[in-house]
Amino acid sequence: MRLVCLNAWGGRRFTALTGFVRAQRRETDVFCFQEVHDTAADRRRAGFDRANLLDELVRLLPEFEHVYEPTQRGYDNQGGRHDFPLTIGQATFVRRPVRIVGTRVDYVFGEAFGMKGNDFATAGRAVLTTTVRAGRKRYVIGNLHGLWNRNYRRDDPDRLEQSRNLRRVMDGWERPALLCGDFNLNPDTRSFGMLADGWRDLVLDFGITDTRGRLFPYDERYCDYVLTTPDVDVRRFAVPRVAVSDHLPLVVEFA
Repeated sequence: MRLVCLNAWGGRRFTALTGFVRAQRRETDVFCFQEVHDTAADRRRAGFDRANLLDELVRLLPEFEHVYEPTQRGYDNQGGRHDFPLTIGQATFVRRPVRIVGTRVDYVFGEAFGMKGNDFATAGRAVLTTTVRAGRKRYVIGNLHGLWNRNYRRDDPDRLEQSRNLRRVMDGWERPALLCGDFNLNPDTRSFGMLADGWRDLVLDFGITDTRGRLFPYDERYCDYVLTTPDVDVRRFAVPRVAVSDHLPLVVEFA
């Protein structure tokens, strides 16, 4: 199995993003995307973002089933308000013959469409969980976009609450399981430690020192992670340095 996880940055780097996905699709079984817009309107743009990114990905990945969880509506990725139907959320794509055999959504902070104005610190945060079957084996795959606020990626009461809620969800998953995504956490926080306890942190284990890339101009270099239960046989893990987003893709091969 091969999984690619990427915060799509709202599709701001659309040409580079779709070129990367096109190059990866034949070898990839699962894509987990964060910051994916969807719209029912005949619109392509929402500020700097791609308003119809979900539809573009569906067209680009015809051999894949997908699930999508919209977590906010009405705003682009920079907080700009729009007067046409617009959502943003997480999307998981699974390539046949791997089958989706179960999905669920758990809000681990706030609630769906709960953002107050354009204050992303109040936005609901969810883990989109997909159970897949590859041959005789089943895997649970969690796709997370964690809380962002002005405390950035450090511990605070909201992040600790989110991690407690998420850990309860993770503890209820069948095994083997993987959790990937944009956690919006530094690796030395209590909030991250709660999640990684008893799980394997591939970013740490493979010596990765940057998950943001050159399009992110600030000092903090960790944001994105893949955690696995010990029974996941990880064959390879890489973070390609491609400028398709202000996050780098995470690529894991496992059995």
